[in-house]
Amino acid sequence: PRRADAVLVAHHDLFRSLLSRIAAMHRDDPERRDLMRVLAQELDMHEQIEDHLFYPAVSAVSPDVPVAHSEHRQLTDLL
Repeated sequence: PRRADAVLVAHHDLFRSLLSRIAAMHRDDPERRDLMRVLAQELDMHEQIEDHLFYPAVSAVSPDVPVAHSEHRQLTDLL
């Protein structure tokens, strides 16, 4: 089994890839809208994993958890 942090890092790589593809597309490209939906779904899933599994596990040793949570919430709200 893969470690949870490795899964989250791989997910960040997916986000970078999706964002690069989206940025390279014309605003009117229908595929761009589809990729934005995929990105939003992946972000929602990612946020659920972090909120319910990762953040509780690291909150005792990291003061940055509230900041990270806030940043993810802002990005989700923007999408």
